Amino acid sequence: MFEETQRFLRSLEGGGEMSIPIEDDEDGYFDRECPSDGCLFQFKMLSDDWQKAKDAERLHCPSCGHTNHSERWWTQQQAG
Repeated sequence: MFEETQRFLRSLEGGGEMSIPIEDDEDGYFDRECPSDGCLFQFKMLSDDWQKAKDAERLHCPSCGHTNHSERWWTQQQAG
């Protein structure tokens, strides 16, 4: 198992990507955050609504109206 982990880490040296699933909460919501530096408003979206928004590739902030690609709406805690 240790050798397998070492192989994986070596594969990341070339700039590989790793996906970590983020679960929705017990009520079916995902935490989101506006990517605008002047806003950073945090809100929740139903998991089903998040999937639709991802497919549309654009989201807008319910607070400031900022629009950006769906890949940009992670909270600072999720991205960190």
